[in-house]
Amino acid sequence: MENLNTTEMRIIPATNNNFEELPLKLKVSFSAIYDYLNEISQNSKNYNYGTAVNLLKEFDKHPELNEGLENLSSLKNYSDSIDKLLNILFPDLLQTNEIKAATIPFEFTTFKFSKRFETILENAGEEFSLEPRNFDTDNMYILTCTFILAFYYGKKVDFHRPILFDIPNKKTGMMRHYRAFFNGDFFKVKPLENAVPITDDDIQLLLDNFDNLEIWREKFPPNSYEFTGFGIMNLFDVTSDHNISN
Repeated sequence: MENLNTTEMRIIPATNNNFEELPLKLKVSFSAIYDYLNEISQNSKNYNYGTAVNLLKEFDKHPELNEGLENLSSLKNYSDSIDKLLNILFPDLLQTNEIKAATIPFEFTTFKFSKRFETILENAGEEFSLEPRNFDTDNMYILTCTFILAFYYGKKVDFHRPILFDIPNKKTGMMRHYRAFFNGDFFKVKPLENAVPITDDDIQLLLDNFDNLEIWREKFPPNSYEFTGFGIMNLFDVTSDHNISN
């Protein structure tokens, strides 16, 4: 389990400022990792006991990594500790197979990449910026609302538009296309004081007016819910399907 890299963790900050106003307030926390390590540390017979005890020292040094960071730009100040803590989610056997990274959903600051993802980014060139395709402010706002419906209300809603990334390969001259999926195991969503309770009738109204941003904003006012944690983003190469579709 223990695999502590000595190289500095790569962080790609968000470059699109159009998504600053969302129904979610974002707080980065690694409390899910803390809880997992703390549970292991209670059993000295667990084969990961020593690693868990050592990694918990990172939380002792930086308790804010457990409590949560509201200033997302401060991630770089904890690069070494975050890199160590997230190694348990990036096992060596899958490093060259999975296209995976830790990320802040909807804000798209991305960090801690698998080796395969690192290679893809290196081949894309220094000028490449990791941004989702064709997502403007309205689309991202509605997508975030459907995310709240799924992870707080348990109502799965098909957004109809997958999150896609177009990433060039400078070596081959090809543009490759990737679809993103997010793992929801490492974050929590909760309503804040200004949240509007959502009923089944409200959900039906939203589905009947899927592209009406005004209704979505009425039911999910800006900053009315809090996201605490981080996301794991997996990319899957859909270049062949994309080319056939075109």
